[in-house]
Amino acid sequence: MSDVVTLVHQKHDYSHVKKKIAGTKWEGPEGDRNMELIGDRKKLFNISHANYLLTEAGLNKGRRQRRPIGKWRDENLVLYPNVKWLIMLTHFLLSQLRRLLRAIK
Repeated sequence: MSDVVTLVHQKHDYSHVKKKIAGTKWEGPEGDRNMELIGDRKKLFNISHANYLLTEAGLNKGRRQRRPIGKWRDENLVLYPNVKWLIMLTHFLLSQLRRLLRAIK
C-alpha cells in the first residue's frame, strides 16, 4: 500500500469462520462484530478513498477513483454530517446539470 509503511496481516483462510455462508468470506462472528463496531455499512472505506498517499518524499495527492454522484453524496454525508444541507444541494445541482447535458447531446 505504501513505500514507507510496512503493513503486516496474518495470512489465513476463513475455515475458522463458523457461520460462513457460501460465496461470502466475511460473514460470521468476527465479521458481525466488525460491523457492530462500524455501525453502518456507509462508514466502510478502503484505499481507493484516500486523498493522499504517504511516500518517502512526504504526502502526495492520492489518485482517488471517480465515483457515481450518489456514492459521492453518501461518502460525504458520513464524513461531513454538519454540512448535510450543502452536500444535498450540491448533489441536486450536479444531478440537474448532468440531466441537462444529456438532453443537449
